[in-house]
Amino acid sequence: MTTESGPITSGPLSAPVLKVDGASKHFGGVFALRDVSLEVAGGQIHAVLGQNGSGKSTLMKCLAGFHEPEPGWELNVNGEQLDRPLRTGEFRQLGMSFVHQDLGLIPSLDVTENLRMIQLAAGELRHVRWGRLRQAAGRLLAEFDVEIDPAETVAHLRPVERALLAIVRAVDELRRWKEKTGAHGGVLLLDEATALLDREGKARVARLVRRVVADGAGVVMVSHDLKEVIGVAQHITILRDGVVATSVGYQEFTGPDGVESLIEQMTGHRRNVGAIARARRESPHGDGIAARIADLRGGLVREFSADIRQGEVLGVTGLVGAGWEDVPLLVYGAKRAEAGVVRIGTDETPIHAITPRKAVEAGMGLVPANRQEDGVVGELSIGANVSLPVIGRFMRGGLLRVRRERAHVDALLQRYRVVPPEPSLSIDALSGGNQQKAVMAKWLSTAPKLLLLQDPTQGVDVAARERIHDVVWRAARNGTAVLYASADYEELEAVADRVLVMSDGVLVDELDGDRVTEDAIAASALRGRTIAQTTNGEVRTT
Repeated sequence: MTTESGPITSGPLSAPVLKVDGASKHFGGVFALRDVSLEVAGGQIHAVLGQNGSGKSTLMKCLAGFHEPEPGWELNVNGEQLDRPLRTGEFRQLGMSFVHQDLGLIPSLDVTENLRMIQLAAGELRHVRWGRLRQAAGRLLAEFDVEIDPAETVAHLRPVERALLAIVRAVDELRRWKEKTGAHGGVLLLDEATALLDREGKARVARLVRRVVADGAGVVMVSHDLKEVIGVAQHITILRDGVVATSVGYQEFTGPDGVESLIEQMTGHRRNVGAIARARRESPHGDGIAARIADLRGGLVREFSADIRQGEVLGVTGLVGAGWEDVPLLVYGAKRAEAGVVRIGTDETPIHAITPRKAVEAGMGLVPANRQEDGVVGELSIGANVSLPVIGRFMRGGLLRVRRERAHVDALLQRYRVVPPEPSLSIDALSGGNQQKAVMAKWLSTAPKLLLLQDPTQGVDVAARERIHDVVWRAARNGTAVLYASADYEELEAVADRVLVMSDGVLVDELDGDRVTEDAIAASALRGRTIAQTTNGEVRTT
């Protein structure tokens, strides 16, 4: 039996659909996994947690046949015992289906083509009648309450729609495997598939996953969002430094202290968000105005004005679609504004005339939420990405001074603890948290006067998140004006000096001092639903 919220707490679990015993893997003498065991029952959502570098991704790649574990491990999938490493792609024949963080969709193809990509590639669909195929795709999506046009190009879908599409495709693969083999069970493995989704999007995915386990499959959920995990998983396995730190039922982590208990198991130490936040807000910073945004309009923003004080981290938030998410993009020129001005120091610029190039020249930097599409150049190396905004410093007579650039990059990778600190590697070789640290390093190396952040810790683990918070706070105290737009109220409590709350495209509240708490921010965002506007554009709460 499933519930609309919270883990599935009743109903018997079936026999294990996935059992891993003694999995180890080392790279160049360093163990990424050491004697890891995992068991997932049919009808169970099993979360796998850990910091970046804990071994989660290595374990998933072993199960997908991408990595070959050291000899001696055992793998049982849907009752079939394997005594050899998996071949790449063999997981499909065994009843496993993966959804990775990049989702594996082709943006230039439409929804139906992506849903049937595997069958088309394998030549299983001959004499394709696209009308009938799209009708069938529409019925499949409707079955899982996913309202997407089967003929829509994937590039035009919202992030949550893309994630739901990838998961529906994976679930349909399991169903086809069952029909072909007559077997039961199956395993759906979600490897950071919800990393770029907001709370509402993750809730929609959770509802879909509950339907999957109700049909007898087991689900492995790898996620950095601890609250998401506590809200849906029945069992939690935590990896730390390549070994299993603990593996217990979700009840061990319920209650108000549940998230902190998870963090302690993941990191080996306990933290105190409230104490850290209070200490930061009590540290001195100037009273002068470092940056001013006035009369901003565009996108979801109907009216926004704010001053950012010297040394201040100014948070901007609200419910999804309230307009806060557009503010950094509009100010930077990544999204076209209708009106508004930005003043940095004594220099004032009309926002509607700003382009990203002009924004950089004015002393701005932007860290977008979707780093893979908007924050890095995937075809370039780590070093090239990090030095890109300041590459002119190392050019002489049209030639690049490679040694000087390398010294600059090496210093940044060490300072921001990017792992591995190897500039020649592709930026895609880094984990999500380390990619984000590289993006932060890139922009902070320009000594920006105004740093614009849009959900900068999406998809990163708790340790990387704390490191990013520390970097942002230190940048502010060193003179950078920081606008921190985020949907994560706990994160804003930890890092922001002051928080502005938006609703329906306008500001509705300002929180500072002791009012900057997760509960107070959430309450203010929810109260924003009752906002009414007067005829002269002034806002009041009702």
